[in-house]
Amino acid sequence: MLDKIDEYRATPCDCILSDLVHAKVDDRSLDIEELISIAMPLIVAGNETTTSAISNGMLRLATEARLRGRLRADPRRIPSFVEQVCA
Repeated sequence: MLDKIDEYRATPCDCILSDLVHAKVDDRSLDIEELISIAMPLIVAGNETTTSAISNGMLRLATEARLRGRLRADPRRIPSFVEQVCA
């Protein structure tokens, strides 16, 4: 994580962790302990959310034959399915 913080300090990007690295609170930057204490729960939450969404989507595909059939019959529906599962 320290490498990423250094990377974002040197080269900001459009992501929440980069925003945290460059955030100011009372006109001062967050120190390393503050950055880590905020960033770690965000990373864990994002990982859990993504894992859950993918698992639920796979479960639906494994157990819902009609859904699989509709997606096979019209692959243009796949992006919509993925969006609904991940939303």
